[in-house]
Amino acid sequence: MKISLLIIMLSGLIISHLACKQPRGIVEKIHDADDIKIFYAQYGKAIANADYKHVAELYSNRGAIIISQGHMMNLSLDSIRALYLKNPLPESDFRFEDVHVDFLGDSSAMVDAVIHWHQKEQTDTTKLMYTAVLLKTENSWKIRQEHESSVHILKPTGAGR
Repeated sequence: MKISLLIIMLSGLIISHLACKQPRGIVEKIHDADDIKIFYAQYGKAIANADYKHVAELYSNRGAIIISQGHMMNLSLDSIRALYLKNPLPESDFRFEDVHVDFLGDSSAMVDAVIHWHQKEQTDTTKLMYTAVLLKTENSWKIRQEHESSVHILKPTGAGR
């Protein structure tokens, strides 16, 4: 049993070495997780400010699979740009909260979060559950797949709502 476990562990190390991928350190992953959280803060601000040109640039050059309101769309980057520019949403309070990041490898991550979305003309706030798969490029993270599901409606609280 111990020898089998040792062989499996050695095999994993050899495969990792042959693939020329050294294990990433915890510091790099923390830095990447922080970058992803900043990415989502900027994403939320861009939607809130109706800056759809910026929003479209957050997606992978290969396009993305977007699942929202019961519809699944496999869109090219040009289609994503057109979708955001042709169907603008009103300015709103849109933010990602409770952003959690799980790395799937050195250049991919799964994200889950809660979206709070309050449109200025509405009295209610929509709460959405959000998941996404991100791919790391040379300069940034990009969305390759995202899914949003409604949870329930929250009554606004506090001043300014």
